[in-house]
This record gives sequence, structure tokens and C-alpha cells, in this order.
Amino acid sequence: MSTIQNTLGKMTNYRWTICAMLFLATTVNYLDRQVLSLTWDEFIKPEFHWDESHYGTITAVFSFVYAACMLFAGRFVDWLGSKKDIYWLLACGR
Repeated sequence: MSTIQNTLGKMTNYRWTICAMLFLATTVNYLDRQVLSLTWDEFIKPEFHWDESHYGTITAVFSFVYAACMLFAGRFVDWLGSKKDIYWLLACGR
């Protein structure tokens, strides 16, 4: 055993639980983004009578707002503190 393990005690598998949760959140986030493009032609376009320019506007606005929010996300997470970071990541789906 290493010196760090001797001083801190037995290591747990908690870090793998966190990695699995982050992987799941990232996967759901990417799948969630793809739902709009997959359902556009069959469900959204006929129901709201939109065309391709509306789809482009929706995705562009989403991308710009997402990019603008990410400029301030790091500072906000630092403000929350290290104990609450995992809750912020789970709430954002990252």
C-alpha cells in the first residue's frame, strides 16, 4: 500500500460512481439535443407549420444562448463552492 492510502484509510469506489453518473448525464445531454433533429420532419414541422428557416433559427438561438451562459458558468460554480459542484453538474446535465 502507498503512504497516501495508509494515512487516508481504505480507498472506496465512490469515484467510479461519480464517473458513471457524469457519463450518464453527458450521454443523456447529447441524446436530448438529437431529439429535436430526429423529430423535426415527422412531428414538429407539421404541427407548428414551420419550415427549415425556423429550425435554423431555433438551433442558432439555442447555440448562442448556450455559449453565452458558459462564459459565466465557471464563475457561478466557483461561487457555489466545491461541495455543491456535483449538484450543479447534475442539474445542468454535464
